[in-house]
Amino acid sequence: MCGVSKDHLDRVLPLTRSILLFHIYYQTKQILAELEVKLPDDEGFNPVDNPYNKGVLKMIKNEFNYNPPRGADIFIDQNSRGAGHPYNYINGYSKLRGGYDPNAATFTSYKDPNRVHIDFLKQDPFDFTRSIADKTDGFTSAGVRRIDDSIRSYVYCILGAQVQTRANILGEDGPQLDAQKQFLVLIEDCIKIGDNLQKSIANYQDACS
Repeated sequence: MCGVSKDHLDRVLPLTRSILLFHIYYQTKQILAELEVKLPDDEGFNPVDNPYNKGVLKMIKNEFNYNPPRGADIFIDQNSRGAGHPYNYINGYSKLRGGYDPNAATFTSYKDPNRVHIDFLKQDPFDFTRSIADKTDGFTSAGVRRIDDSIRSYVYCILGAQVQTRANILGEDGPQLDAQKQFLVLIEDCIKIGDNLQKSIANYQDACS
């Protein structure tokens, strides 16, 4: 996200890692909100044909100078063009280690060059780290602007949650859990204000005060 890589997360100090993980989560949710994407709990969500704002998507792609592969709007790291991994039954169900053949609309196996039978397709369980590059060349200019926003929101959400609950956010006791819940509430509040620099700075100043 915006230049953060798994390599960064493995090499930085715990506080920096916490900020970068917050940045990935927060900006992902922010972009989804900008795109007006319906999430699984939203009314009208359609996992097969979920609507989004194509005009906003074009602006975001221009912001990051993003040219998606094969003309797709968004790259999904699943086989068969995002549908999932193919499985067949050979002494128990097993994932096929093969490639997608768009002309034949089936799969070929590395062990058997002939076409093979597919029993079903299955998505991997979602893990947000799949959307993080293994390595990057550093932050893009758009990424620097967005991480500034993330740092302000990170400080506001942590300090604001602690002030409102009068509890330290670290720990597993009742008061700490209340602070953690309030932290999530404040994140959603930040996402709702969108790309409002003036409001973001005001929140940050309030938290520091």
